[in-house]
Amino acid sequence: MRLIPTLESTDATALREAAKLAATEAGVTATIAVVDLTGVLLDLYRCDGAKPHTVELATRKARTAALLGLETQLLERMAAEGRSFPSEVLAMAGGAPVLLDGRCAGAIGISGGAPAIDHKIAAAAVSALRV
Repeated sequence: MRLIPTLESTDATALREAAKLAATEAGVTATIAVVDLTGVLLDLYRCDGAKPHTVELATRKARTAALLGLETQLLERMAAEGRSFPSEVLAMAGGAPVLLDGRCAGAIGISGGAPAIDHKIAAAAVSALRV
């Protein structure tokens, strides 16, 4: 029994595999990052052909989502409305928190497509984990 819910390696693997499938279906060559509740990297997968900068973006999206417990798509909207954030916060869609027992247990970040598509891939992975 976990006192504080957090993602574990088996969760990270399941999220990665679900995201790989969703990225393939969307035609996106992506990087997938999964972090635990503290933002520490559990899993990183860069699809063949994914651009080098996607590694940093996917990781930052995942960390932002985990530490704030929010989808980064929401932060992107807030930034577009003029809200500013500290430099470590990445306000770009593609990060999604994973909730266990109603608490943020970690997150996934996707980079490789347009931010809206990255968000759909992340959301699909989180939904698949809940099944």
